[in-house]
Amino acid sequence: MLKKILLIITVIAVISCSINQNRSILYEGFNGKRLTVFIARFIPRESAPDQITEILIKNLNDRAFMILACYVSLNIERSKISATNDGILNKIIGETVSRGKIIKYSFNENGLCEAFAEYDISDFINTLNKINDN
Repeated sequence: MLKKILLIITVIAVISCSINQNRSILYEGFNGKRLTVFIARFIPRESAPDQITEILIKNLNDRAFMILACYVSLNIERSKISATNDGILNKIIGETVSRGKIIKYSFNENGLCEAFAEYDISDFINTLNKINDN
């Protein structure tokens, strides 16, 4: 009887693990050299696909820019704050954000759109580290 119970528990554990592996869990935040950003916006149903894409990209990029700017304010050494470094960091943040890609979006029946985008932040991190090391 004990062997049957252990077998059933093992089968249930294997099935539940395999089911969860098929789901893509998305979250907002930093993961290594990647930043994932999330937004939720109401978009009118009559919007054209190009308009929807434009709205999503603009909102995702705005959010990514703010997150990266906040990251700088938390991680730059106070002695390295200057107009020159500010310009360098604004430029690299702008370049990083411009290369973002929408990785998933969905709509519900009420016009609510949820979207995720990913940004490669390798150059951004390298620039910030270079400024802090100089």
